[in-house]
Amino acid sequence: MRNEKTILVTVGTSLFSNYKRMHINEPCQEELLRFLKSTAPESASAETNSLNKLLDEHDSIVFLHSQTEKGQLCAKVLKRYYEKKGYKVELSEIQELSYEEKRFKMRGLRALVSILIDYILKRENVVINATGGFKAEIAYATLVGLLFKVPVYYIHEAFQEIIQMPPTPIHWDFSFMLDHEEFFQWLLEDLRTLHEVENKLKTSQDVLRFFLEDEEEQGEIYVTLSPAGYAFYRAYKDEIERADLANVYLSSKAADYYRGLKENQKKKVISGLQKLYVPTIRKSKSRMVNNCDCFVFLRGAEEFRFFYYETDGKLYICEIARHSDKTYDHLLDKGVYRENYHEFEPWSRIEKKMNIQT
Repeated sequence: MRNEKTILVTVGTSLFSNYKRMHINEPCQEELLRFLKSTAPESASAETNSLNKLLDEHDSIVFLHSQTEKGQLCAKVLKRYYEKKGYKVELSEIQELSYEEKRFKMRGLRALVSILIDYILKRENVVINATGGFKAEIAYATLVGLLFKVPVYYIHEAFQEIIQMPPTPIHWDFSFMLDHEEFFQWLLEDLRTLHEVENKLKTSQDVLRFFLEDEEEQGEIYVTLSPAGYAFYRAYKDEIERADLANVYLSSKAADYYRGLKENQKKKVISGLQKLYVPTIRKSKSRMVNNCDCFVFLRGAEEFRFFYYETDGKLYICEIARHSDKTYDHLLDKGVYRENYHEFEPWSRIEKKMNIQT
């Protein structure tokens, strides 16, 4: 079986610079292409140097390039060169990624992060080749790779060897994102002024500043997610959306409670269960309470609470309750004990029955 991969390649201008070391004239596409064909891959450009060590026969390539003239030129030549070799090649221009410092820092890197994530989520077997481009591009490409658990490659300058940063086996703790999820969603819905953000937060949130950037536009200061903040938020959302609830079981009482909810409330329950499914969130947002031998999840602004326990990698939901009504208080008072719950139904079967009925 062929193991095709998609290689996302950040493109710089080393091809242009290497040509200029040997020629006086400003090259056109055809001249750069001739130079590329007649020069060893290790010497032609950073992209060919690394791809020469990464490419397999059936791989496809996506060149991510800036909006600069040289960046566009190099990407087009690289595309023609690798298409001639029989590879499937795409170009993807990173909007606002240019030498203009303000646009580059604020919008260009965020656009790069967004495109990298979109490709990772849409394609299978993706790797990132972060050898070319601005140094900041390489840094954020590496961050995206770590967050989304895809390999990142680059060429070590001193030894000219391909270095791999493998997918990290650890689970990122996204509990901070959960605590401020409403704020991040609000921030992404529209442009928000500094005054609006300060009113929304009300109290000082120094930790949040790592995820935010100020941007001045026509005398007004706006606040947006920084490239790192956007990467973390997208990783958090993806982690939750990928939770398939395969090992979640509801007691007959919890299942009946769920079936009796309105559609908008059921969506909130599903969202809560998906968050419960993420190990780091489950650990940070669960607690033991009096009169119970189960954990209670969630704390904070979430509407629903789940009384659950975990055995052999499976989550058993004994009770579901809204934290704002008397049912929740009653459960806390009387206690929720595992021994009182014997019949559990897998979540997949509950959802299947609900879909058939509707």
